[in-house]
Amino acid sequence: MPRRRLQGEEFSEVLAAMLRHDGEVTASGLYSYLQAARTAESVDHSSLDRHLVSELARLVSRVHEIDERHEAMQEQIARVTSTPWVTARFLGVADTALGMRALVVSGGARQALDVGPALALEDLDSGDEVFLSSEKNLVMAKAGAPGSACGETAVFERIVGDGRVVVAHRDETLLVTCAAGVDPAALKPGQKVLWDRNSNMVLEATGHEESERFVRVSVDDVDAKMLGGQRDALERLLNALASRLLDPELSARYGVSGRRGVLLSGPPGVGKTLLCRIAAAEIQRRSARPCSFVILRPAELESVYVSESERNVRAVFDRLRELAETTTVVVMLDEVDSIARTRGNHNAHHSDKTLTAWMAALDGHTGRGDIAIVATCNAKHLIDPAMLERISEVDIHVPRPGREAAREIFAVHLPGNLYYAGEAAGTRQAMIDAAVAMLYESESAARLCTLHFRDGTNRQVYARDLASGRLIEQICVSAREKALVRHLAGCGEGMEVRDVQQAAEDARSRLASQVTVRNARDLIADLPEDVDVVRIDRPPSGVKRRFRYLRAA
Repeated sequence: MPRRRLQGEEFSEVLAAMLRHDGEVTASGLYSYLQAARTAESVDHSSLDRHLVSELARLVSRVHEIDERHEAMQEQIARVTSTPWVTARFLGVADTALGMRALVVSGGARQALDVGPALALEDLDSGDEVFLSSEKNLVMAKAGAPGSACGETAVFERIVGDGRVVVAHRDETLLVTCAAGVDPAALKPGQKVLWDRNSNMVLEATGHEESERFVRVSVDDVDAKMLGGQRDALERLLNALASRLLDPELSARYGVSGRRGVLLSGPPGVGKTLLCRIAAAEIQRRSARPCSFVILRPAELESVYVSESERNVRAVFDRLRELAETTTVVVMLDEVDSIARTRGNHNAHHSDKTLTAWMAALDGHTGRGDIAIVATCNAKHLIDPAMLERISEVDIHVPRPGREAAREIFAVHLPGNLYYAGEAAGTRQAMIDAAVAMLYESESAARLCTLHFRDGTNRQVYARDLASGRLIEQICVSAREKALVRHLAGCGEGMEVRDVQQAAEDARSRLASQVTVRNARDLIADLPEDVDVVRIDRPPSGVKRRFRYLRAA
């Protein structure tokens, strides 16, 4: 039987079977096998040659692929097992016996090192963060610019010279240098800077303290018509400020110059801040010079660190003096009674030192005709006598609004351009009359609560005793919202009298719940001083029963 000639594919299968059988084939054994196959009569030599060439090309490609994977694996192993670089701060160039070296600090230790082949000393600026080799004996690369650094903040105080500056950090005063990107001459007292403790170097100026310490409010859009009542208080405040701010030179000729303390006292929400804004706007209008209205909350300058509060007070007043070089400044010390409590409490030694700093700062404004300071408070009797003498040369009491003042305030917050039901002017006037009547009526139905004193007497409290401009504004906003909700629900369009009546009733209920035994004297001004409030009786809520209960047999 003639033997069949083997094709290339069949020869490959035979070869693969041999490999599976032997486990491995040596080069000499494979060569002998191929020689025998070529001399065999049953083999198609041309087909075998072509197949061997294709197999060889495939094997060479496979070997190259394995080599590439092997190199990638070696790189990954080297990357995982390599020693890490160490960060340091570049201080400058040091001239040593071995040549110019990079002076760096790492972990509090200073070193003079050479730079790697990929880096030049000319590429480095003081303050740059750099990478050292694992042995910390070579500067390998530049990590980043000082502006990208993070760390501790300090407060700039003054320039010493040779690029050195004095900064304050908590209760420390430090002498440090500045990085290459920081211009010491551009820093201002009280400005916060970013500094590095290890290198004792200022890395970046982070901004001025003005955005954190006080708020500047525009007075360009303020009109006296926005006040509504309090005309007497506004006139007294304007007279106290105008005599010194409008023409300081003329005031000096009359001997009316220097600081003059102005105190606005009164319950919360009666318009003390708005009074100051309107006064600043009027000063700007009369003097034809820009006027900066500054709201300064003294409690925000308090710090838990020793002497930091006093430093904050000095920095703020330094900034105010700078601001007064270009504009007239009206400063409102908001709620000064929060930091000016009577001294002598054994637990308030730190606060007493801060109050002393405040009084020294106020005394430092004597003779300045471009800054006016107006203090506001809710409880004047809590202020330290020495502080009270400095801020109350002009003492203006801002009372709660009476009936006519309340009518003016309602007219401000219910303007004629709102969406009223029916005839707009008539509905608006009816809403104002209804709201004023509900707040200032004296019938027993309008009673909020009854105060009982220790001596057996009592006092009826009505809504008019707790009325304020802020309360009236809240009633108007609530009435507008109620009308909008009713319109969206399809229950009528435009504001109606019932909207302001519901809002006023909600306000009266809220006021009744606010009066307690502890705060009654703070909310109501004309209570007897020597008799304590021991109990408060509130009338029934008056909520109608909405459900009927059936008794089962």
